[in-house]
Amino acid sequence: INPGIAGLLSDENENVYAQNGQQLFLLQQDKIASTYSVAGNNSFFWKGQQWFYKTATTIQNNNGDIINLHHAIVTEQGFLNNRRIAFDKKGRLIISGNYLFIIERNLDVHAAQLPYYTDNIAVDDNNNYWTFNRGGGIHSWLLKENGIFQNKDSFIIRNISPRFSLRWNADTFCI
Repeated sequence: INPGIAGLLSDENENVYAQNGQQLFLLQQDKIASTYSVAGNNSFFWKGQQWFYKTATTIQNNNGDIINLHHAIVTEQGFLNNRRIAFDKKGRLIISGNYLFIIERNLDVHAAQLPYYTDNIAVDDNNNYWTFNRGGGIHSWLLKENGIFQNKDSFIIRNISPRFSLRWNADTFCI
């Protein structure tokens, strides 16, 4: 079956979903295992449920559970998040933009304002969150036990403006 795939998604368990704008397809062993209607803008799967952006700062699943990013935002000025999502080694949801958001499985939200817009986050084996911002800044963040982010390392590489980052192996990122 060819659903006219326009994009691919994955969840925290590394299941792969194909998207064609109207439907999401769970792909397993080169076949479509399940079909879902797109629930709303930027649907994705997490915790075995389908989620979607209800507003720029509100994410909801089909069961009515809501994640409100607004409560974690330090300042309204210039807020912009990216609808690309990722997951860390603990299955937490990661969202980037002008902020780094980590959403716990119990829906608690942790946030750190980023120095400049970041399209997505790469996570290493130690759950350090690496941000590669459009201004050439590279920052490593650690979420401490008290829910506060610590900026561990910062670098600037001139003349780059990355829109995507990927952890390639233990000590290499591709941007």
